[in-house]
Amino acid sequence: PVTLQVGVYPVPKVTGLASSINVCEGETRAINLSSSATGTTFAWTVDNNANPDLPPIPAGAGAAINQTFENNGTSLGSYQYVITPTVVIPSNGNSCVGTDAIMIVNVAPAIVPQLY
Repeated sequence: PVTLQVGVYPVPKVTGLASSINVCEGETRAINLSSSATGTTFAWTVDNNANPDLPPIPAGAGAAINQTFENNGTSLGSYQYVITPTVVIPSNGNSCVGTDAIMIVNVAPAIVPQLY
């Protein structure tokens, strides 16, 4: 008989993330990311749905999304974040990539008072 040691790494899942959040124009949010697997790293892309009132937000990576949200229009606008969790296997550098999580951020426009 031969003894074979096998390391099984879990597929990471994003946990505790709201499916959507509402913010005001100019609001800064820190959204902490967590996973079911130890050692998970996160990367994300952001889509503004081609809304010209929402400035583009670049892709990012880290343990938290720190963002100031802007809406230059007069209607509610939404960003879609696609967050990918990954665990790197220390022994060989390969990765276990989990299922993407999606979070919608609804950004209210600035309230501008008007006199009639």
